[in-house]
Amino acid sequence: MVFNLMTLSPRSNNLKFFRPTRLFSGFILATALFLPIISRSYSSPFKLHREYCSVLANCGITYDKDFCPDSLSAAIQGVDYDSLRCSEVQRLSQSRIPYSEGLKRKVFGFLGNKYRVEYNISDTLPVKLYQFEFLLDHLPLTAKIINVFQKTKYTIEYKSKNKKYWKGNKGKNLYGEAILLTGGIYKKHLTYFGFGVVKIIKWKIFGPGLIAFNYTSKNGNIISYDMRVLVVPGNKVLNIIMKMSLFKKIVISVILDIFKDITNAANEFNNTPLEELLEKYTWTQEEKEQLQILFHTPK
Repeated sequence: MVFNLMTLSPRSNNLKFFRPTRLFSGFILATALFLPIISRSYSSPFKLHREYCSVLANCGITYDKDFCPDSLSAAIQGVDYDSLRCSEVQRLSQSRIPYSEGLKRKVFGFLGNKYRVEYNISDTLPVKLYQFEFLLDHLPLTAKIINVFQKTKYTIEYKSKNKKYWKGNKGKNLYGEAILLTGGIYKKHLTYFGFGVVKIIKWKIFGPGLIAFNYTSKNGNIISYDMRVLVVPGNKVLNIIMKMSLFKKIVISVILDIFKDITNAANEFNNTPLEELLEKYTWTQEEKEQLQILFHTPK
């Protein structure tokens, strides 16, 4: 599976390749759905060759010198290969990113971009640990439960049998695709790389993003989480805009709105008898079996 940096064609719904020059990743926001989702395989030229080679070479990672000659592995002017940038590269290089060499090149090419903006969110969710992890492991069911109680339009579907690659949306305003790079639900850490589109006010923002999500539970009843979102503006002007406090507040508020949907749905779910839930709404047989498991897991 190869990741591609993409944009939506205004004349069709086809995905086209691009070098990241747009505002930011709508995927960020889908992440809050528990972290959207990434692109299908395409045989396009590798567009981040220099970024890939230079970040590996300058962060002390072993690399293929035939693929990365000196002309491509030299430091890029204006890029600071500091501990903040290199720690992420080193962590991912040691974790054996799955799938193809092409995916690795997309991820490290992304991390080697000159401009980068981070958004950090730390908060709590009044959700029981067993529910949280079960729903994280059954994202399509999670989306449907939220829709049932919040009258929203979330959809999520897995695109791989191992559930590591998935895509979803929230009506016409949010779309994302992501793939799990490292971690897992029961490790209480997940790192996703993805692509997405989001509409905020009059802006339609789209591009790639990387999400690192960690969580713990206090007494099994409250989830504490930290989420780090990394995006790569395409130029200096966009880099400045995306670092503005107002812009950051808008981004974070949209993410928190999705978490609010999840929290409210979980509270209503816990206060609704299983029989009523099964009778009042339409579920597939598989979903009914999943709901049975969720209800009968020890609280």
